[in-house]
Amino acid sequence: MFRRITLPLLRPILALVLVVSLIGSFQIFDTVAVTTKGDPVGATRVIYYYIYQQAFTYFHMGYAAAAAMVLVVILGVLTAVQMRLLRASRSDLT
Repeated sequence: MFRRITLPLLRPILALVLVVSLIGSFQIFDTVAVTTKGDPVGATRVIYYYIYQQAFTYFHMGYAAAAAMVLVVILGVLTAVQMRLLRASRSDLT
């Protein structure tokens, strides 16, 4: 009953939660910036902190903008893959 009724009806909500969780897992900038600043030897550097360093520490604004756009594309592709695998656009209510 769970597999045939409950889970298909929860599919759109499950897809939304997974996408929001994926994007949220990339947003750990504040913890890294406050605690370790990416050290030791960049072991805790995350992509958001890397973009911040390139832009505001090294003043490579173009490089930081390009890295941010790559991040947007990666998140977009991962979101599209998740939505496609979960068939979130189809409703099982019919």
